[in-house]
Amino acid sequence: MTDVMGGARVSPAHQVTECAWFPRVPPHRFASPIRAHGRGIPRMSGTVHAFVADDRRRCSSGLRKFFRSVEDVFVREEPREQAFAYLCALLSHPYAGGPVSTDGRNRLLTTARWDEDRMRDRIRDMAASQVGNGGTLLVTEQGFLKKGSNSAGVERQFCSASGRAGNYQIGLFLLWADRYGTITAIDRELLLPPSWLGSPARRRSGGIPPDLPPATRDRLAEGMIARALGPVTPARVVAPPTPRVTALLAGHGIPHTATAGAEADGAARFFRAARHRAGLDRYSVRQWRAWYRHMTLSMLAHAFLTTTRPAAAARPLPATAHLPATGRAAA
Repeated sequence: MTDVMGGARVSPAHQVTECAWFPRVPPHRFASPIRAHGRGIPRMSGTVHAFVADDRRRCSSGLRKFFRSVEDVFVREEPREQAFAYLCALLSHPYAGGPVSTDGRNRLLTTARWDEDRMRDRIRDMAASQVGNGGTLLVTEQGFLKKGSNSAGVERQFCSASGRAGNYQIGLFLLWADRYGTITAIDRELLLPPSWLGSPARRRSGGIPPDLPPATRDRLAEGMIARALGPVTPARVVAPPTPRVTALLAGHGIPHTATAGAEADGAARFFRAARHRAGLDRYSVRQWRAWYRHMTLSMLAHAFLTTTRPAAAARPLPATAHLPATGRAAA
């Protein structure tokens, strides 16, 4: 099993765990128009092969056009093209720019000059224009299971979404959903436990800014909601009932609930699609900033599906579909 740009194999025990209403399901063999021959090697008929090739060309052309809407967040051509190649890999699209080096990918996620928060805001604006006002903002959580202790924020901790403790990296996500079921992630935050923020050595090893203040789940949720209000106008918000969130939403006259009803199913479908079709869990980074950059690019990949190919993005995954190959489980 490899990450989006290549990497080491990992055992199923080291894959990203299923969280946030995301049940573990068995592998399944799907029916398809592909005929098997020889030792179980698939072969496409000429008609199917031509159709798939033509569809891939159209998708690649559309992806390049879509990517131009965020190109200005990059200072230089090299990271811009590396980001497009990364996006292609997340979506399993062919990339026509030639081989992509591991060093280039690593620079893209760590030291290259580009603004992942500006890209996040662009994704939010795209979602707002696509979904429109009157939707629902939903704060939810995902746990990413890791093997070791060197990835920023990882430690043995409780994942409220899965209902169990494990060696998790925990991310909080703000989802924007319309009444028709279209859902897009518009923000993300990495939860950093006190054991990381209280240790200068661990801050340095994880690339965590020395002046980054401690923040609980509730405080991270508050920040994401505050950033979203204005650019989007939700009909209601599903989030922790903290005094800050309650006061913030009351000031905007927006209903607030702490209980996700039908939205829970929608969130489950979103994360299922984000993992399966947009590479949300296919990463092998350890640095704090690299986590944000990968998640932002994965959010962009899913936004491409929802804004340019809504029918494909909304197509339900089979209930027995298994998780795609995850990235190398970082230590």
